Amino acid sequence: MTSQWNPHGYDRPSGDNPPPGAFGPSGSFGPPPPPGSYGPPGAPAADLPDERWWLVPAVGTPLAVLLAFIDFRTTEPGFPAVLALGYLVPFALVAASWLLGRTARRRKPRTVLAALGCLLAFCYTEAVLLILALVWFGSIFLKVVQATFGG
Repeated sequence: MTSQWNPHGYDRPSGDNPPPGAFGPSGSFGPPPPPGSYGPPGAPAADLPDERWWLVPAVGTPLAVLLAFIDFRTTEPGFPAVLALGYLVPFALVAASWLLGRTARRRKPRTVLAALGCLLAFCYTEAVLLILALVWFGSIFLKVVQATFGG
């Protein structure tokens, strides 16, 4: 017989006589499942609920705020305060790690989102300054090309 509390239980073939005590309290074959291995019968392991789904987002949220604070405090004094709104992007990545499905299959994407949010929070001003420098050098390059070849 199949048991609801034992996803590993199965119907025994007819005609077989199991040894005494082979069936558990609900009539399923084998020992009871280990704690935490619950889910619908026949569900793959990746679809089982993740009991510690909250761990990575709970660590990533305050870590991203701390790293963003450290990054902003160590920037040049002339860094425009309006560009601080860009810190919403890493915070959105960490917030998305809270919203993913709470299954074992979503553990890796949840970890990647939180880690990427923390990394971006720490390197945000450097990334902004690098992009601004590339745009500035690109504009100079275009002006030189235009002056050289006429356009």
